Amino acid sequence: EIHYNNPEFVEGILDSSGIRIYWTSKPRSIETGGFSTADPRTSLAGQEVGEGLSQHTFDCPASCTTLSLGPGEPITVFRETFHMHESGMRATSVIIRDGEIVHSSSVEFFDFEQSGNLAVQQEPFQIYPGDSFQTSCFYDNRKSSSTASDEARTFGFASQEEMCITSFSYFPRQRLLGRFSLVCAYNLGLPACAADYHASLLSSPAELHRTFGLKTNNPEAICLAPSEVDNTNNVASSEGFPRQYAPPSTQTTMMMMTLGLAVTLANLN
Repeated sequence: EIHYNNPEFVEGILDSSGIRIYWTSKPRSIETGGFSTADPRTSLAGQEVGEGLSQHTFDCPASCTTLSLGPGEPITVFRETFHMHESGMRATSVIIRDGEIVHSSSVEFFDFEQSGNLAVQQEPFQIYPGDSFQTSCFYDNRKSSSTASDEARTFGFASQEEMCITSFSYFPRQRLLGRFSLVCAYNLGLPACAADYHASLLSSPAELHRTFGLKTNNPEAICLAPSEVDNTNNVASSEGFPRQYAPPSTQTTMMMMTLGLAVTLANLN
């Protein structure tokens, strides 16, 4: 899927992008499929993103995977991507099973100029019937100058507008109601797969709760409120949801960057 954005109608722009399609008369024994959540239909088109920093969250009910997947049959996700536009800052996704977070993922830095679809670096994981999802997209409406200062940024299809989509590539392929690709979206006409939506403005960059590569064995770590994490980044008990993980200190971040550079140089030698 290729999108072109030329709002000023500049002439003479050429593109050499393309795709190669293979056809076979012998289908694969296991086919892959796509599963989109949050707002893949851009039902928020025309709604303002909000001034400054903001968080927009979509909750997909457990009824969707119950309807979409066979009884007791999981699907295996081998790729997960987040899609936002120019003001996108960070995105998170959690999978909830029986009231507990069993998988969490995030992209801690988003640059639309580099990649419109940023893949999460993680191992494959499974989604079971009855699992629910929560996706959050974070925006900084001050980050881009493509929208005039007196013009509110809204959701929509153009690059200077915003989107929030999580896409899973998985196997084996399933069909929603036996016909459609799997989707759980805001304002979807199918109640079982209609996501709830809520948004809020953030008072400071600290409320983005970026982790920047900090590793943890606790699947709830990405969702712990700052007040619920001690200075050693150990997860404290909590009743709240959603919860966020506290970012490491500047000293810790520099140590991790230095170690990563040393490992890279060692591999090159």
